[in-house]
Amino acid sequence: MKPAINFIRCRQAYDREQIWETVYSLWEICFGDSPAYIRQFCREMPLYGAVFASDGDRVIGIALLLQPDISRKAYYGYAVCTHPAWRGQGICQKIHEKIRKICSREHAGYFVRPAEPGLEHAVLSF
Repeated sequence: MKPAINFIRCRQAYDREQIWETVYSLWEICFGDSPAYIRQFCREMPLYGAVFASDGDRVIGIALLLQPDISRKAYYGYAVCTHPAWRGQGICQKIHEKIRKICSREHAGYFVRPAEPGLEHAVLSF
């Protein structure tokens, strides 16, 4: 089955809860953070939205888009990950293709910073 790539835009509190419900289990698998931490993050950060890949009802890849306080309209990719069972199949590239379309449509920049040393190769492959 070909994964679906979707976008949830964060406009109100309900959207933040929907994003949390969508991403928390994969975030926990990939980064080891607790559901409470992830929920707090989704409630408090300048969240623009989330792009996610799914296979049926299972989320297999995510990228959160934050709105940093900078002089130019841009989004910061955060918690970018793919489920371990789906890695190496182009899921992250598909997510970033969707993000590039969103940014092009909105005339916005996009940047990602590796969370750990050694992940630069993954970011450069987007």
